[in-house]
Parts: sequence; structure tokens; C-alpha cells
Amino acid sequence: MENNVEEHMHMDESVASMEGLEDLSVGVSSDEAPCDTTDDDAISVEASEGTDILLNIDSMEDILSMNLKGLSPHETRKFHFSSLEMAYEFYNRYARMNEFSVRKSKILYNKKGEILQRTFVCHKQGFKEDKGLTKENRKRERKPETRTGCDAKFRVHIDILSQR
Repeated sequence: MENNVEEHMHMDESVASMEGLEDLSVGVSSDEAPCDTTDDDAISVEASEGTDILLNIDSMEDILSMNLKGLSPHETRKFHFSSLEMAYEFYNRYARMNEFSVRKSKILYNKKGEILQRTFVCHKQGFKEDKGLTKENRKRERKPETRTGCDAKFRVHIDILSQR
């Protein structure tokens, strides 16, 4: 993925978003359907506050029925995922379709130890930590640099009320 394209998916295990492109949340506003489906029953649709339409992603069939190549970060704000694993599968498949890879990043917990938020990032996100080793005091040659500071990320928020 080119550095000039920033992507950020933010999702609320009920909300999804793509950072870098935009901050998105599952349960986001937009009047357009975010995906092309071959089966109208593949994704359940529910009306929410105002005219927002939320799409529940409950299985791999729902993810496989979407056109992930043409999906914009803004459109992902409407997605409500049944679990963190389903959100990860969605972003992983989205990343493959858009020619980058994903790795798991930060987790935020509440005081009870329950997960509130999980972030998945591009595998090139950030930079390698400099540990102060120089070429002279290293035992082995340093591995090639793979991190380039890519800002693509997918953040999942857990809705406390619905646990989605």
C-alpha cells in the first residue's frame, strides 16, 4: 500500500473505523449500503437513530458476500460485528483485497478487565525500536527494516449495552 493512502477503520464491536483515511465507527452515518451482496439475506439490516442503517456482520458468509475491494472507510462505520474475531477476519480480508497485511495492536480494558477497544494495524505501521546497538557491538547483522510508519488501522469499540 502506498504511503500517501492512509486508512483507518474504526469499529464498535459494534463500531468500525479506518484511521488514516477517516475515523470510522461501526454504527456510522451514511445513506448508502456499504457493500454489494449476492444474497439479500446474507447481512441483516436494522434501522437506528435517524436514517442510519446498521449492518450486522455475524458470520464469514456475511464477510465473503461483500465487495471489499470497492469498500470505502466511511462505509464501514455502519458495520456491527458479532465478535472481535469477526472484526479481525473482516479487516484481514479487506487488507488482502487492498494489498497489505494486518497485525494486532493495542487493547484497552475497563476497570473490570473487560475489553473496551481493540486496534488492528497495517503490518508496516510504526517504526522499529532503536535499542542503542551500533554495527560494531552487534553479534548479528540487523534484519532489513520493514516498518515504514503506515497509518492504516482498524479500531473496534465494544458497545457496552449490546456487547457487539
